[in-house]
Amino acid sequence: MFTVPVIYLAYMRYVKKQVSWFPETDFLFKLSYNQWYIDRFYQNYLVKSVVWISRICYNFDRKVIDGFVNLLSKITQKLAIISDWIDRNLVDGLINFIAFRVRDVGSFARSFQTGKVQQYLLTMLLLVLGIYIFKILI
Repeated sequence: MFTVPVIYLAYMRYVKKQVSWFPETDFLFKLSYNQWYIDRFYQNYLVKSVVWISRICYNFDRKVIDGFVNLLSKITQKLAIISDWIDRNLVDGLINFIAFRVRDVGSFARSFQTGKVQQYLLTMLLLVLGIYIFKILI
């Protein structure tokens, strides 16, 4: 029942252009025509503000946070190079030095264990003579 008059009014307004509810210069017409300025408000204040804040966040992330992460990466790489050098030269060098000295001491001690009694006697005499000379000098 309400539909037929509304269709007739719409026909008269938009097709025949005979009915004008509001003058086109009226405040209510402009308000309605511009959709209560909600789109303009939304675009100008909300969207632009969010875009502005997001650009600030993007630049902060790109320059400050990414810069800090890249700096930490470079520091970590340099520390890894230093750690590698210390491990290869100092730690491994010390371990190899100790291993070679133990081998040399073992080879020296093994030279006394020939199984020849004459060599055992000579070693014993040299030790006694060395102790005697040591006692005389001190």
